[in-house]
Amino acid sequence: MDTVDVRLTDDGSHTVYSTEFDAFYHSTKGAITESNIVFIEAGLQFIANQKKSKISIFEMGFGTGLNVHLSYLFSLNNKIGIDYTSIEALSLIHI
Repeated sequence: MDTVDVRLTDDGSHTVYSTEFDAFYHSTKGAITESNIVFIEAGLQFIANQKKSKISIFEMGFGTGLNVHLSYLFSLNNKIGIDYTSIEALSLIHI
C-alpha cells in the first residue's frame, strides 16, 4: 500500500514522497523553483510572449496540483485565459 509523506524542499516549498514508487513528486532542490522554471518560464511565458489571449494546457499527471495553481496565478497576472486538462491515474481533472 502506498503511503505519502510531505517533505520540505531546499527552496522552502513542499513536495510529496511516494513510498510505492520510491519517488518525489517534485525536485527536492525546490518544488516551486522547479515548476516555475520548467512549466511557467519555459512554457507559459513563451506563450505569453506570443500575445495569445487564451491557451489550452494538457498535463499528464495532476500530482500535487502545483502546476495548475501556478498557471492560474500566471493567467491572472498576464490576463491569459487557460483551458486546463489533466489526466491522473484514477481520474480526469478539467478546470
